[in-house]
Amino acid sequence: MNIAIVSLIIFMAGLIGSAAAGGADPLAQVFQQPPRPATPWVYWIWLRTPTTPAAMTRDLEAMKAKGITGFILYDNGAASLEKLNRKMVLQDKAFVSVPTDDFKGEFSTSLPVLPTWSAEWRQEIRYVAGESKRLGLDFCLTIGLAGCSAPGLDPQYAEQQLVWSSQEIVGPSDFDGTLSAPAPSKKMKDYDLLSKAYRDVVVLAVPVKEHIIPADVQDISAQMDTAGHLHWAVPSGRWRILRFGQMPIGIANAWGLFCDHLSAEAFDQNWALTMAPLLKAMTAEEREAMKYVEDDSWEAGHPTWTKNFPEEFQKRRGYSLTPYLPILAGQMITDTTTTARFQRDYALTVSDLELDYYYGHMKSVCNANGLTLFAEANGPNYQGINLTQAGFRVDHNMGEFWMPSAHRSAPAQRFLARDAVTVNHLKGDPITMCEAFTSVAPLWSETPFSMKACADQAFCDGVNRVCIHN
Repeated sequence: MNIAIVSLIIFMAGLIGSAAAGGADPLAQVFQQPPRPATPWVYWIWLRTPTTPAAMTRDLEAMKAKGITGFILYDNGAASLEKLNRKMVLQDKAFVSVPTDDFKGEFSTSLPVLPTWSAEWRQEIRYVAGESKRLGLDFCLTIGLAGCSAPGLDPQYAEQQLVWSSQEIVGPSDFDGTLSAPAPSKKMKDYDLLSKAYRDVVVLAVPVKEHIIPADVQDISAQMDTAGHLHWAVPSGRWRILRFGQMPIGIANAWGLFCDHLSAEAFDQNWALTMAPLLKAMTAEEREAMKYVEDDSWEAGHPTWTKNFPEEFQKRRGYSLTPYLPILAGQMITDTTTTARFQRDYALTVSDLELDYYYGHMKSVCNANGLTLFAEANGPNYQGINLTQAGFRVDHNMGEFWMPSAHRSAPAQRFLARDAVTVNHLKGDPITMCEAFTSVAPLWSETPFSMKACADQAFCDGVNRVCIHN
């Protein structure tokens, strides 16, 4: 049986025995004044808009008065208010979204914008640190809105993808022409800006025949200039020319482009635009008050490349990936077993780089600056990373659980804490704090009564501290 459950049973037995002996009910007393590790935190959602010292103090003092002992400051920005013309109702043991006219006449007004990480914003954060110290609140600042990003991040340090173009030529001949530039795998916002960060990786010639082995694949990169012009003496037969390149994925959030999560250099560039100026401006007392930072759930898509990927692959897998790259463009090399092995090795390398150069490096940088890292490093949106190892690369793992909403209605979509709980058990971390009761519309439809069943499920899943979301 779980040691924590055994301890709870012994504790409860002692409380019941004490109450039976005629003393005051200690369970009621502990419920009213719980020990600090059992007290709730909240996400303090900011709207990327100017505020005042008085308003910040009022919020923080209200937290203190209500028994909230810590908060994650999450400057997410203000979106337009969704039309409140739907609500969630329970039908046949499932929550569904149905029309409603409960909120006729709702409206929203636009707000002025205060850019996150700007000098004025940093002043507000410093004020929060001072007030947190005065009130004895645990102050945790979000350093990544679902993966680290930054305003003004150079696209060369943004999250990257491997792209390619393909064309066939016939030999023997003397090919003298321009190869088509690789196009991104999907439409990108700001394509013109991001395409300027494109760089060629390698140009390969693959014979068009039934059975291809690595020795058949020719690297003809030296025959192409920087403008994509290829001059190559084509051997006999039909050849498929693959021009591989690296290009930003183009995924961004309210702060800016996501950084390249496979590169420590890119993380350092992101840090230099965000946390470094803030920490430099803070006094020793302010830095002491801001004890924690948090990186939220992964929303950054699926990176597939970084500048030094070939070298990292060689070091970690023990062979060159170059003659096997055509596999990523749909070409079988040697046989199905060899092809599958390379695909697995490629995916493992992506995972390893993210583990080492994002989570591992982020923890090292945070700890070196006196900060403890909370992170939702165990899901739910990952594609291929080793979730257990990700949890071991951060200080404290968080999960999340949701109220039924139009965004997440089924239980399997809503309770996302077990991976974090499992890793924390393996690490010996006794507390699993989770993003709690999250919802994305319909708005204003929950009550404490409707939230209880959701909390009960989360506690059964192993959550033992809540950080209440909006």
